[in-house]
Parts: sequence; structure tokens; C-alpha cells
Amino acid sequence: MKTTDNSLTQTQSTTKATNSTTTATRSTANLITQMRQQVALLYSPQVQVAFEKEKNQATQAAFIKNRQYFDNYLHTLERQSLTTILAKTQASKAELETAINSLNQALQNVNNTVNIVSAIEKVTRIMTRIIPLV
Repeated sequence: MKTTDNSLTQTQSTTKATNSTTTATRSTANLITQMRQQVALLYSPQVQVAFEKEKNQATQAAFIKNRQYFDNYLHTLERQSLTTILAKTQASKAELETAINSLNQALQNVNNTVNIVSAIEKVTRIMTRIIPLV
């Protein structure tokens, strides 16, 4: 009877771990989906025109640089095995969600180019901790 109890406990532990990993994987996949949508917006004509109108060349340069970093991190994240970076992503999940939401809000007003650059930088700083670019 004791062996059966141990087997049941092990099965329950394995099931809980599997469910936790599945939920975390879905959550990470959702973040990747949101990031893909943001990359599309960052390369959209509306955002591009807003930055072409930007008089401050430092802001223009920062946008181009950070937009490329953001895009590179997304591609690196997509190539990585999600299970190997899951723990790192989970540790920064709340912070990353906040940064992604901030970028979503900034992209709602493409005329505020400084806010867009700042929001991209927030996301890429978090991504640097999760996946250092080589």
C-alpha cells in the first residue's frame, strides 16, 4: 500500500509540474505574440512617418537602434527553446508585461516619438537580462 501511495504522490507532483510548465509556456507564447504585433507596428508607415518628422536626430537614431534591438530580441526569443529560457522569462514576466503594455500605450500616439523610444528601451532592457544578444 505504501508503494502505491508513493507512486500516486509522484504522479501528482509530475502532473502539477507539467501543468505549471504548460501554463508558463502559454503565457510566454502570448508575450511573443504581443511582441510580434509591436514589431509590425514599429515598422508601420504611421510610426515611420512620425519618426521621419521628428526634428531631434538623437531621437530618430535612438528609435532606429532600439527598434532593431527589439526586433533582434524577438527573433532570438523565437529561435530559442522556450523551455530553456522559461525560468528566466517567468522571473521577469510581470516586469516584461508592464513594459509591453507601456509600449502598446506609446504606440497609440505615434506623434510622441520620445515615449515610443523610451518604451522600446524598457522592453529591450528586460530582454537583455533574459536573452543576451551575441
